[in-house]
Parts: sequence; C-alpha cells; structure tokens
Amino acid sequence: KGYKAVRLAADTPFPGVNGAAVGADGHLYVSHTGNGTITQINLKTMKAKPFVLPYRAAFILDDIAADDKGNLYATGTTPLVGEVYRIDKNGVRTVIADGMAAPNGIEYNKKTGRLFVTECFQGNRVYEVDPTGAKKARLLIDKNIIPVPEGFDFDPDTNDLIIPDLGTGKILRVHPDTGAITTVTDKVPGCIALAIGPDKKIYVPALSGAVYRVSLDGAKVEKIAQLSPGLDNVALTREGRLFIT
Repeated sequence: KGYKAVRLAADTPFPGVNGAAVGADGHLYVSHTGNGTITQINLKTMKAKPFVLPYRAAFILDDIAADDKGNLYATGTTPLVGEVYRIDKNGVRTVIADGMAAPNGIEYNKKTGRLFVTECFQGNRVYEVDPTGAKKARLLIDKNIIPVPEGFDFDPDTNDLIIPDLGTGKILRVHPDTGAITTVTDKVPGCIALAIGPDKKIYVPALSGAVYRVSLDGAKVEKIAQLSPGLDNVALTREGRLFIT
C-alpha cells in the first residue's frame, strides 16, 4: 500500500493472460488461454519473449506454477483437455496427469515437493498430482464440496492449502493429507486467486478489480489496490514484488 500500480504490458501482445508464476530463474512467466502459450518476462529488463510456443501441444492453458529445479507446471483447463503438464527449462511439455474435468489452479510446494491442482466450474475437486507423472493423481477434495476452488498457495508454516472459493467469497484452509476444511475469512467477494508473500500475508485479486491483503488467521482484511475489473491471477517475487494478470 502506498505504491502506484504500474501496467507491465499493453493489451494486444498477450492473448488471454491467465496464470502467473515466478520461476527458479527469477523471471515472471504468464500463460495464455487464447493460444496455449507461455511468455517469459525478464523482471530486470522488462522484456518479454515466447517460452512455450503454440506448436508445443499444450492446450487451453490456465494456471502455472514453478518448482525450484527450473520446471513449470501448467493446467490445460476445460473438459476438452483435462491435462496437467510439466514444462522443462527448454519449454518442452510432458503430460503428468489427465482425465480431469477442468484443472485450473496449480501450485508446487517447494518445501515438500508436492503438487496440487484445483478444478474450477466443472467438477470443482482438488487433487494431488505426482510431479513426475509416475503415479495417478490423488483425489483430496471430492466434487462440489468447495463450490469454485481457484488458484491457491501454501501456508509457509503448516503447508496447508489456502484456497479462494469464488463461489462463496471465502478463503479456505485445507489440510494436504486429510482434506479437512476450515474458513480463514468470508470477506473477500469475487476472490479469483491468491498468493502468499514473504511477509506471510495472503494477496488476493478479485473479479471486481480490487486487490486485498489478508492475514493468515483471517483477522485482518484490507484492500490495497483498485484495478480494472476482470483480474485473474497473481504472483509474488521473493522480494515481495506483486504482479496481477
């Protein structure tokens, strides 16, 4: 709060910007549903270049995540695709899970090496996915128990999944092993995604264009910015720089 929001990129070069993640190399990566591509943005020079090209056979990409080994993970959303991808440092993709209704949010826990995926609008389940693709995805939360689970992150102390529910405006806490659900707060209407910063605060963009900062116990919810409506995702650097798509 107190910083002015700065537009990083104009409208036209980026067809359908959805997911955002900061890679192990420090670059910002954004995914595009419009053409199944991923763009790499150098945060030192602010120069953008293609990373995953249209002919790499990654379809209708939604959210992306990064591990600490140089890999990205991405979801091919809608039932027509239903795939989860691992993308190596050369931009080459491997299918590591399939058969899902509408994989949407995805996040890799660098502390535990575990990867989780949410479905959104169709199915509305939560899965744990093997990052290597060797094991079948494990169902953590069954269909429609969370109305619309979106892009999420992990509590840095407990490793719980902190999931925004677009259907109710709640921020939820989900145990990664048992699937037990508790409510952090119900005061973030239109919550479309979230990320947890180095300050251990939750940063939440909303469909209205509002951006909120929420304490992990839910005791404090504050609006820190108002952008144009239609926000979709969020990423934070280790230094606390906040990027919204």
